[in-house]
Amino acid sequence: MKVAGVLHNNGLAARGTGGRTPARGMRGEIIRLLDWQRGKARTADVGEAPVETGVSAWEYACAARARAGDASAFDRLVDAYTGRIHAHLRRIVRSREDAEDLTQETFIRAYRALARFDTRRPFRNWLYTIATNVGLNALRTKSRRIQATSLDAETDDGKPRREAVSPRPDGRSLVERSERRARLEEAIDQLPPRVATLVRLHYHEEMPLREAGEIVGMGESAAKVALHRARKRMREMLTGDETL
Repeated sequence: MKVAGVLHNNGLAARGTGGRTPARGMRGEIIRLLDWQRGKARTADVGEAPVETGVSAWEYACAARARAGDASAFDRLVDAYTGRIHAHLRRIVRSREDAEDLTQETFIRAYRALARFDTRRPFRNWLYTIATNVGLNALRTKSRRIQATSLDAETDDGKPRREAVSPRPDGRSLVERSERRARLEEAIDQLPPRVATLVRLHYHEEMPLREAGEIVGMGESAAKVALHRARKRMREMLTGDETL
């Protein structure tokens, strides 16, 4: 079985809306945070006809209305994407609590930047780009903190103190997962953050490689090369699994 097949068989293919966490409480908190920022409705033009990308017409309509100042239209987009953005960020930062905070930050940033949104383009891709940048920035910040903590945890002779924090996850979040799923997740985590995000967008979200690459800042050709190398690297890391 190819690595691509393993990704799908281990649950990294898109599961549909029913398989995602509703995150209703988080959605409510996001709406409350947005409410106090809302001023007078914008009078901006709703834009030209959208580019054909397979995104539903209602999304284009909501995005255009939201850009023009319709708060209820943006609320509908929050409803539609809160669970998916939270799941996306959780896969990046590997923490439910951090992902909740970053999901709120993503929608706040999106709302503030609506005036710059090109309504001819898919709102989904634009939102995922914001979320990806937010998540990767948080990951870099966390990595720097871990490195600083690790340095602080050393004694004068260079030996680690007992309370030193390991940069590796403790595995509690993987207890209920199968061994193969855990190994696959570990393999993806070993990839560079942007490449790992590309893999998850392409396989979990089933985004076309061109769109997934755009979200992480890669052209289609670069994304193809990155994905090919990622598959090769994961095969090497997962050597010993006879099903690969």
